[in-house]
Amino acid sequence: MEASKLQRYLQVVLQTALDTAGETISSNGYKIIVKIDKAIGEGYIDWIPILPTSYPIDKNLNDRLWSVLVGVLYPFYTLFPGGPNFVPTGSDDFCSARALRFHFKIGIYSRMHISDMNTFYIYKGSLPLMDGYEYDFEHASGHIAISGSSGSGKSIFAEFLLNQFWLMGAEIVMIDPKLDHNLWRFARTRNLEYHYPKVGSNPNAFGADVLDILSRAVTLIGERQATVLNSEEYQKFSPYIVFVDEAAAFSTKQSRDLMEKIVLMGRACKVWLIISAQSMDATSVISSTARDSMGLRVVLSPNPSIEDCRYLFKGFNPADVVIPRDEYRFGLGLIEQMSDGRIVPFLAPFIENLE
Repeated sequence: MEASKLQRYLQVVLQTALDTAGETISSNGYKIIVKIDKAIGEGYIDWIPILPTSYPIDKNLNDRLWSVLVGVLYPFYTLFPGGPNFVPTGSDDFCSARALRFHFKIGIYSRMHISDMNTFYIYKGSLPLMDGYEYDFEHASGHIAISGSSGSGKSIFAEFLLNQFWLMGAEIVMIDPKLDHNLWRFARTRNLEYHYPKVGSNPNAFGADVLDILSRAVTLIGERQATVLNSEEYQKFSPYIVFVDEAAAFSTKQSRDLMEKIVLMGRACKVWLIISAQSMDATSVISSTARDSMGLRVVLSPNPSIEDCRYLFKGFNPADVVIPRDEYRFGLGLIEQMSDGRIVPFLAPFIENLE
């Protein structure tokens, strides 16, 4: 659809759906401008009030506009949450000098179908996660937080991520307190370091093992930082990843402090933390400082609530986000990466030959 056609369509829809105290496009109460950049697959809608107006330009108006647009654009366009923003129109007329801008993606997000688990997708520091959506870990950081209830698809998505980084040469250490059979087999077939509570061992032994693993990662960060300071040449490190599954099962203040150090200090020297848990609260899993520094944050739930988003997407209301549905009921939710700060619908890759 061309921008001009979409603009005419929205003029009709908004004139009917909005309560603007009788002021309409026809009465010059506001106007709409649409711009589409097909090269990047995105565009924006400017809603321009013509002052003075008899209707308030406030949060309620923003919410009404959002609620209408998110529905009427689907499935041809996907509105990016987080807006609108006030932008200048460039007009020298005070009455029309500002606009409420809504950004959108052309089309909807769709799930990647992967026939071979060992197909390598990373290209120039980016990893595709959906058709038309890539995780730019080079410019964000490799730290990843995945939350969701049991059975939501966290472990399968984690396997995909870990396997991609393993294929690029990453060293991976896995911490799995629940001894997930699929994760164990994944680690064994790739000869990865894998830690789990041993049957019949002292309950404190696994906790000590976890602290040792996290401490080793912090030490490696120090060593790599020293290498950078003592070398005149650019240092290109291979990623070193600590993967923590169901972190709440063993979390202590010591482990949370160490994980925070890894997240805050490890980005530049490619020592990364990937953490999965049903919830990401600061008292039992990971600190809010570390959460806010994650390069990628994922909430897996087919119908995310405010409570689901409470820790990874603070203050975000997912009620008006349309998550596309397909034939699979797992791996649905929301995703945000640090490089663009946009919370968008997510459909985790479907892997046909999952081991």
